[in-house]
Amino acid sequence: MMLNNALMAAAGSAAPPSPTSDPERWGRWVENACLAHAVNAGCEVRYWREEPWEVDAVIRTGPATKLVEINTVLAVIE
Repeated sequence: MMLNNALMAAAGSAAPPSPTSDPERWGRWVENACLAHAVNAGCEVRYWREEPWEVDAVIRTGPATKLVEINTVLAVIE
């Protein structure tokens, strides 16, 4: 995880992803932005996986612990 998506843009050779033309890469950028925000807000962020289960993050802030799964959905309205 990078703590700022600008670092992802600077490090990569491709332009930032588009949700319509590259939804898989877009989802990874959104996930990184959400988790970076939590870290930058002072939360403890961890990854958890125990087959067959996995979550994007375990976020702890003070006494609260939350399991987080980040999803992006592209809705096309015509």
